[in-house]
Amino acid sequence: MTQFPETRESLIIQVKDPDNRVAWEQFVAIYRPVIVRTAAKRGMQAADAQDLAQQVLLAVASAIGDWEKRDESTRFRHWLARVTRNAIVNALTRGAKDRAAGGSSVQELLARHRQPDPETESLINWEYRRQVYP
Repeated sequence: MTQFPETRESLIIQVKDPDNRVAWEQFVAIYRPVIVRTAAKRGMQAADAQDLAQQVLLAVASAIGDWEKRDESTRFRHWLARVTRNAIVNALTRGAKDRAAGGSSVQELLARHRQPDPETESLINWEYRRQVYP
């Protein structure tokens, strides 16, 4: 039931510039609440959902420069939904202790190309509507 908003292409271009603070603040204002609510609806506690949102936003920041629209069917929100879903799955399936060693976990997360499951897509659609039409 959560849906990520359709991102303006101009905003995607602007966030590709890591120094564009205004664009990043706008991007975070749009997507952080959606990511947090999606994580919470998938069973994560509030603090863990906030941490996950931070992880996803960091992953986006490190990979957004390489993201490009290939054709009209390519949607940024689908890519972001996939990154979010993978982060949630990883967080819910990892062991009891967090492994805070750093490293390439964000890159591994982005490297996966699994399609979002229908339930997660539905949650993302619902959250998008909730964000856009409060």
